[in-house]
Amino acid sequence: PNTVRPDVTGPIHVIGSVDQWFDPSVFVATTGFGNLGRNVVIGPGFRNTDLAVTRTVPLPKQGRLQFRVDVFDLFNHTNFGQPERVVGSAAFGRIVNTRFPTGDSGSSRQIQFVLKVLF
Repeated sequence: PNTVRPDVTGPIHVIGSVDQWFDPSVFVATTGFGNLGRNVVIGPGFRNTDLAVTRTVPLPKQGRLQFRVDVFDLFNHTNFGQPERVVGSAAFGRIVNTRFPTGDSGSSRQIQFVLKVLF
């Protein structure tokens, strides 16, 4: 059965809790493509604040020394993943993960220090 594009039998109620993002009782698995439209259920938002501070100091002869601190996800805000979307699974309608542990699409706070010699 098609459990990713099911039929919808009533209005979709978004609850917004991690334990139940939406009410799964109105979704029914079907043998073909169901009547659920595309992008009807929207998952949680994404918030991220990055900060970079740079200080450049001239060297005695030629060149400069640059020190930089980069902070990714400054406020360490938790960004949740999308709700489980397979009709009939035990976790259907629940959020069971956060965004990726590292990388550009929602990792936890990371700090990097950079020291460069420019000449």
